[in-house]
Amino acid sequence: MKTAAFALIALALALSSVNSQDKPEPATIDLSYLGVPAEIALTEFAKSARLRLDLGDVPPEMETPVWLSVHKIELAHAAKLFSVATGLSVIADGKRLVVREYPEPGRHQFTRGYDVSVLAGRFVDYVRAYGHPDEERAKSSPGSKEEPFLATGAESLAHLVCLLLDMLWDTQPACSVVGERILLTTDHWTHIRVRELLALLVSDAGGDHPYTSSGRAHLAKLSAGEVKYEADDRPLGSVVAGLCKLASADFVVHHSVATMFADEHATMRGTDTCASLLESIVRHGGYEFTTSTALGVVCFRHVDTPEYGGCSVFETAPLLKRIDASYQRQKTTPGGPENLRAAGGVQVVVDAIEVALDAQEQPAIVASFGTRVIVIGVPSACDGAAAILKEMGWEAPKE
Repeated sequence: MKTAAFALIALALALSSVNSQDKPEPATIDLSYLGVPAEIALTEFAKSARLRLDLGDVPPEMETPVWLSVHKIELAHAAKLFSVATGLSVIADGKRLVVREYPEPGRHQFTRGYDVSVLAGRFVDYVRAYGHPDEERAKSSPGSKEEPFLATGAESLAHLVCLLLDMLWDTQPACSVVGERILLTTDHWTHIRVRELLALLVSDAGGDHPYTSSGRAHLAKLSAGEVKYEADDRPLGSVVAGLCKLASADFVVHHSVATMFADEHATMRGTDTCASLLESIVRHGGYEFTTSTALGVVCFRHVDTPEYGGCSVFETAPLLKRIDASYQRQKTTPGGPENLRAAGGVQVVVDAIEVALDAQEQPAIVASFGTRVIVIGVPSACDGAAAILKEMGWEAPKE
C-alpha cells in the first residue's frame, strides 16, 4: 500500500483516570488524521488506546482514507466516529477494538430492561384528553373491518426509541415490551444512548440530546469570526481540515466522500468566516458534499446521504390546551372539528412543523409521544422547529 499519497498529520492520545469520590472519569482521547488509510489509522488507534485490534477471520477492506479530528472524547465515542469515517463496524469492546465489515449479531450485546412507567402514565393522560394516535391512523384506512390496534404507552415509546436509534445511529436493537418495561438487546454504547433518550423524554422541560448541543456548538465555531486563509493546490480534505482547525471545530468526513476528499485538489484564498469559506469551496468546485453533524461533531457528507445528527424534544402540553380552546371557539362550521381531539390531537402540531420544515428544505423527521414533539434532524432543523412552534404560540420553558 502506498502511503506517500496520504498525509498523517498527527495522532495524540491523552488517557486520564482522575478519581473523583472513588469514581474514575472515563478515559478520553485526542485524534487527528488527514487522509490516512483506514488500516493504518485503526492500527494506530488500537495501539495507542492499548486495545487489541480484532479483524476477525476475514479482515475487511480498509483502504478508505480517514479524515477525522476530535478532542477529548471517550474511546467508545471515537470508535463510533471511525464507523462514520470508514463505513465499517468499529466497536471498542473491553480490551479489543473489533472491526468488521458488518455488525456481528449477538456479539458485544446484552439485554437491559427499562422501567418506563412514568412515561407510560403520561401517555395514558394524553389519550384521555386527546384520543389515541392509532385511532387517527385507523381513520386514514377506511373499509377495514378489523378493530384498530391500539398500542400501549410502553409499546408506543419502544417504537419511538427504536426509530431514534435507527435514524440517528443506524442501530437496530432487539426490542420487546413486557408491561411497563422495555427490554433492549444491544451493545454498551447504545444502552448509554437509550438512557440519554429516556432521560430527555421524561424531563419536564424537554430539550436537546447532548449530541445535538455539541454539534451545534462545533458548527457555531465555524461561523464565529473572520479568518484569513490561503491554500494552494492541496487535497480537498486538507483544505477543509485546515479551516476546521482554525475554528477549533471537531469534524469527521463521511466515508461516502472520503476518497473524493483525498483525490480532489482545491485552492483557496480569502478572508471570511470558516463556514463561508467552506461554502465558497463547494460553490466554486461544484462539489457534492454538505456541512452537517454526526455524533456531536461537524460531519462532511454527500448531499444525497440522509442527515439527522441529533434530536430535540419539545413539551407542548400548554400549547395543546390553547389550541383545544381555539377549536372550541370556532364551532361555526357544521361537521368541522369542535376540539383538538376531533382534529387529531398533537398530530395537528406535528403536521404543521413538517409542512414548514419541508418548505424551508430542512430535512427532518417529526414524531410525537403524548404531549411531546420530537424532531430528529441536524441542529438547524431542530432550531427551525422551535421557531415554528413559537409561531403557533409555544413558549420555551424557563430555565
